[in-house]
Amino acid sequence: GVDIFFVISGFVMVYASFASERPSIGAGTFLAKRFVRIYPFYWTCLLLILILWGLGFYRKLDPTPGIWLRAVLLLPTDQPVLTVSWTLVYEMYFYMLFAAALFLQWSRHVAVFGITTAIAALLAASLLLGDREDFLSNPIVIEFCMGMLLATAFRRLHVMPAWIGIAAGLSAIVLASLFVPHETTNGLPPAARVVAWGLPALLIVASSLSLKAVGSRLERAMAWLGDCSYAIYLTHPFVMVVFARIVKNQPRLSEMSLLPVVPFVVLICLAAGAAAHVLIERRLLDFGRRLLAPRRSEAALPR
Repeated sequence: GVDIFFVISGFVMVYASFASERPSIGAGTFLAKRFVRIYPFYWTCLLLILILWGLGFYRKLDPTPGIWLRAVLLLPTDQPVLTVSWTLVYEMYFYMLFAAALFLQWSRHVAVFGITTAIAALLAASLLLGDREDFLSNPIVIEFCMGMLLATAFRRLHVMPAWIGIAAGLSAIVLASLFVPHETTNGLPPAARVVAWGLPALLIVASSLSLKAVGSRLERAMAWLGDCSYAIYLTHPFVMVVFARIVKNQPRLSEMSLLPVVPFVVLICLAAGAAAHVLIERRLLDFGRRLLAPRRSEAALPR
């Protein structure tokens, strides 16, 4: 899911920010919109973690001021308060590079080339000079570049029929999980991941672009699920924490196979995330967009 999302993120940033060859949005407006989209709901989840920690959950958490500061600002850390937030740190890293390209008013192709070159240079420098476990040395950032390159070429790209490409990509991801050695369920080794999951993710996203479902109920349902996806992503760890506590306190459950329970847990995660989107995230987004509205109106005035 993360690999597909990173490819989508690279694609959407280029597609939405370059209506033509030149950027259609300023760097300041871009960062403000990204801030409103990412931080308010994320901070809400951090507050929930703090409350749960006070109630006895998250006992392994050591909320020192330094850890909390990095968590609040989404700075690189090896001790994330919200475990899945490591991906958001990479998102902000990519956004800053993208904002720099917008600030310099590079054309679309120059921006894609410049950002890709910067990511490759930082990755190479980190691998050559720094710790191989360092933030900048993770090649997963190449997946942003895959998405950006796709955005520049997709109108001229002719891939296999959509559902075949999506099925092939998902099958490749499953096969990689079976045949590429990895120690935990957190993901494949970074170097292998970009190939084993990143390339299939690129195929899935590229194939999805040719789906012919405009105006259908399926499209509306998928679009709504997409709107909920950020809330689902940030809230599903809370469901898993509760589920883990139930299993731990019920010896019979801990001794049996939990595979039959997985679909129900997934549905609960989806439902909890959708509810969080409707009740909390959407209201935060509306409030943030109202704050940005005067700025957009001022920007639209003639100079």
